[in-house]
Amino acid sequence: MDHDLVSPDGFQEERAARKLQDGIGHITRIGASTGLRPAESAELMNAVQRFVVEQTRLGIPVVVHEESTAGYCARDATMFPQAIGLAATWDPQLVEEVAAVIREQLRAVGARHTLAPVLDIARDPRWVAWRRRTARTRCSRARSVRRTCADYRPMTSPKG
Repeated sequence: MDHDLVSPDGFQEERAARKLQDGIGHITRIGASTGLRPAESAELMNAVQRFVVEQTRLGIPVVVHEESTAGYCARDATMFPQAIGLAATWDPQLVEEVAAVIREQLRAVGARHTLAPVLDIARDPRWVAWRRRTARTRCSRARSVRRTCADYRPMTSPKG
């Protein structure tokens, strides 16, 4: 988020009126970039959304995205092992539970898009050796990916 829009007193509508008159597509990493606690972060995001919807030319809400490589990357959020650490547990139920906690914490602050977990499935033909090594785990990886994605999907669902 542009720090010109936030001061120690909160969201600065006068500055936003100058910079966001036509709206903005997304806002990134309020949690990590401001150091606000979750309730304060949610208040800031609500102020931004209200401003953009009510006072910009098109009134289109912004997409808020946050970092969640090891959980919601913000003050007071729960940190988990990164994907490789979770995969090493061989426990799909645990991965589901972790994704559910991350989803809950992100939704609580208004984020509906996250920049993790990273699912790097090598398809480049130059990675033939990598593909051979990972072919044995393709089935278990696919189950894990499906479970993780299933837990993140409700973040964008109107009912989720």
